[in-house]
Amino acid sequence: MAKLAHALAAAAGNAASFELEFFGYNAADSTRSIALPSGLQDGDIGVLYQTSALRTPSAPAGWTQIATTDVTFEFMVSYKILSASDSGTTVTGYDVDTRYANIHVHVFRPSKSISASVVAGSTYNGGGTASSTISPSASTNLPFIIVALSAAYTTEPLINEGYWTQVAFTTSTSLARLKTYYLVADDTTPRSITQSANYGSYNMTAIASIAEA
Repeated sequence: MAKLAHALAAAAGNAASFELEFFGYNAADSTRSIALPSGLQDGDIGVLYQTSALRTPSAPAGWTQIATTDVTFEFMVSYKILSASDSGTTVTGYDVDTRYANIHVHVFRPSKSISASVVAGSTYNGGGTASSTISPSASTNLPFIIVALSAAYTTEPLINEGYWTQVAFTTSTSLARLKTYYLVADDTTPRSITQSANYGSYNMTAIASIAEA
């Protein structure tokens, strides 16, 4: 399990600045269940990604849905403010056809007690080169999390913007492929995805805005 640090100070003008870092992740294929990383603390933020085919996506109990697409291939992204007792526990997502299933989880750690709220999400579905852009509101609390998902059927999906950090890549039994990315942003510049993949491909971006509690 990787542990990467990417800390950014909050913008001036907040009552007290805080930092937000990428703590760790886990990823699995051909299943709808995944273990959360160990070493969690109260207030950590989990972001869960799940893909399948021919099922209706929904967030697991206790998780809040950020974005979803329900087409031939489906995805669902949700988040949860975690506690230390969640360390190493198993999260079971929606019913899936495991031949096409991938499930990833990212964990972010704030330096102070926080609340989280979804600001925006955007999705794109289409084969070949697919693009989507997310434009944060000027009032978005800083720093904040932007997550990105890139999926395809039988070729490796690629995102070509250099500011994304790739976290995980999995391939299910029937070759459905999922890559997940993140960015901890300290400004509200629009961020885009330009994806190269074959048919059945899609991508998405979504924001979780982090504010001190």
